[in-house]
Amino acid sequence: MKAGLIQQHLEVIVEMEDLSHISQIEFLFRQVRNMNGEVFKKSLYGTNGDVTLVNGVFLVPFSKADTYKFKQDAPFYMDTRITLDNSVDNPETEIVPLVMNATLFRSDD
Repeated sequence: MKAGLIQQHLEVIVEMEDLSHISQIEFLFRQVRNMNGEVFKKSLYGTNGDVTLVNGVFLVPFSKADTYKFKQDAPFYMDTRITLDNSVDNPETEIVPLVMNATLFRSDD
């Protein structure tokens, strides 16, 4: 993902056979890999959420301002909380490392 673009989407694939049983997903983004770390961005799939599902891919929107919340060229982390229909348990998901690139172009100084 590149910092500063006016609007972009992070494509997220959830490996489940039947996505229709998902009632909600919280996407939480932190600069540090720590559950107690500050959440810099939160998006929601479900009723009144900003995440869309297109052809089995969840599209998490990032505005220009969102991209500048994270240190550039450094890792940040996405965690998810999935809520299934008719269930009180959340399936376990991995915390995923990502990088917010300062630019798509590199100089070979």
